[in-house]
Amino acid sequence: MTFPTAIWLLFAAAMVISSIGFYKYVWFISLGYGFSIAGIGLLMLFLFRESLSIGTILACILFFVYGCRLGGFLLVRELKSTSL
Repeated sequence: MTFPTAIWLLFAAAMVISSIGFYKYVWFISLGYGFSIAGIGLLMLFLFRESLSIGTILACILFFVYGCRLGGFLLVRELKSTSL
């Protein structure tokens, strides 16, 4: 059984975005997760643009917004904690 190319691209995008954890190891599971969700949402809009319904477009947009909100919140928290 093989995975479709789109799955590999989504996995690769998540791994590349999560690689910010190499700067600080805790960022793998905090900032990496949040921004990976946002990146996957955008990539799904691009990869599946021909076959998306209104519901799936909204879901992809919500993934992007949720990922940016979560990643942004965690980034602000991280920057505030290091500035003390």
